[in-house]
Amino acid sequence: MSLLIQNAGTTVLNYAHWFFYGRSRAGKTTAAGTFPRPLFLVPKQEGSHATLLGRADVDFILLEGTMTMAEALNDLDNRLLRANAFWKRGDEESLVRGDEIFPWGTVVVESITHYCDLIQEELTDGDKTMMSQWKWGKISTHLRHVQTRLRNLPVHAIFTSLDEEIYERDDDGKNILKSGRPMFPGKMTFKLPSACDCIVYFERKSGKPNDIFTAHLQPHGVFLAGCRPPQLKSIKSLRPFQFSEVATHFGW
Repeated sequence: MSLLIQNAGTTVLNYAHWFFYGRSRAGKTTAAGTFPRPLFLVPKQEGSHATLLGRADVDFILLEGTMTMAEALNDLDNRLLRANAFWKRGDEESLVRGDEIFPWGTVVVESITHYCDLIQEELTDGDKTMMSQWKWGKISTHLRHVQTRLRNLPVHAIFTSLDEEIYERDDDGKNILKSGRPMFPGKMTFKLPSACDCIVYFERKSGKPNDIFTAHLQPHGVFLAGCRPPQLKSIKSLRPFQFSEVATHFGW
């Protein structure tokens, strides 16, 4: 087996992995819905798919737990295998058939926060037993597996999460925001976002006549954000987030 050496200057990024986080109703789901042909994987207690009701171009699967996630990922792999057989033929009819079998250009896990709650319920038999270090490790391993499986698909992958704001009292007794991070347990709180190409923090502010929705692609106060691809280094924020605005930088 020969070692494959690639050149960064000629490598083309056809798809990207994104991590969206922020408060509830900050615009994460709506932003994910602007990506091409999205398939949402939604934990049953999340209900975020209601944001996109009425859109015929959005598909979703309700996740009952890790078994449903495994079934969804296996189905995507099987569909891709079948679709590839048609795409390789190259004729117009076969290309259309392949697109019918695997019609999605984006897979959204909406959200990791609620999905981790489902996993905890499984591991504790509905809170009848205690979590342990081994069980926390199971969650991390499972999330890493999900991310790896999605990385192998020809799609944009988006993970969303609520944010956790940590306050401390100053000398005057006022609560000061000291840090902000994604809201789900374990070391994957840092590892999962860091393995994505872009981390985007979503913020919603009250405004007149409409609320203002901002997606930060660079660090914002105590909240981490940033993008690896140099094509996006010049974008500080989008108001609101639209896939079309970032796609032009890559020629997608």
